[in-house]
Amino acid sequence: YDDNHAIYEQELKVPYYLMYHPEIHELTLFRLEGEKYVTVLPNEAGRHPIPELGLEVGILDGWMRYWQRGELLPLPEQLMD
Repeated sequence: YDDNHAIYEQELKVPYYLMYHPEIHELTLFRLEGEKYVTVLPNEAGRHPIPELGLEVGILDGWMRYWQRGELLPLPEQLMD
């Protein structure tokens, strides 16, 4: 993770970097500010916002999930119904 973090931050300048550890249900979202990543803190709903996309990312029932404009996005298999 450390190597990827440095490459995304210093070389590629990726605006957001998400780390999720499913075995411990830990999610960390970073946002590039200037030359360094800063941690995006969860909002009052416990989700990490990505305002430019109207998205939030968080953990629901042990799974990493996305919300768009406050609405939980369906899982791929739910789209097939």
